[in-house]
Amino acid sequence: MSESEFEEIYHQNKQPVFHVVLSYLKNRKEAEDVVQQVFVKVFKKIDQFEERSQLKTWIYKISITTSLDAIKSKKRKKRFGFFTNNDVADELNVVDNAFLPNEEIENSELLETLLVAINKLAEPQRTVFYLSQVDGLGNIEISEIVNKSVGAVESTLHRAKDNMRKELSSFYDEYRRNS
Repeated sequence: MSESEFEEIYHQNKQPVFHVVLSYLKNRKEAEDVVQQVFVKVFKKIDQFEERSQLKTWIYKISITTSLDAIKSKKRKKRFGFFTNNDVADELNVVDNAFLPNEEIENSELLETLLVAINKLAEPQRTVFYLSQVDGLGNIEISEIVNKSVGAVESTLHRAKDNMRKELSSFYDEYRRNS
């Protein structure tokens, strides 16, 4: 693969990969580091891509795996007390406007509430919800990324939506009363 071909792949996929990684790590600096790791892996393994799925799907798989590896590594470090005060402060900064693609949402309270609700979802639900509702991927593509059947993806997405409705119901009730 030529350098220009790889640059094109990088530029086409950098933002979506960043958003997926950020949805897991919830820290911009860490996400940027992991995105770099993802594209190093893509570059090194591009010859292993078998074209049974779309390139974007393959890159998403690498992104999710690398994100989960970073979380595991972070937990190991935390267990052994290697975190600095800045790491703890970054960990507590759950809401980051870069979490969503470049869609303008005027109501920052709504955005914050939405992000907190998404982050409360269990990991499989959060991944499927994010890929479906934020990235707009179809269930077949999501099933390839998460290595689950289409039925399992549909079920997980349904549970995620139900959990989001439950989590956001009181917020929307209050919002309607105040409108």
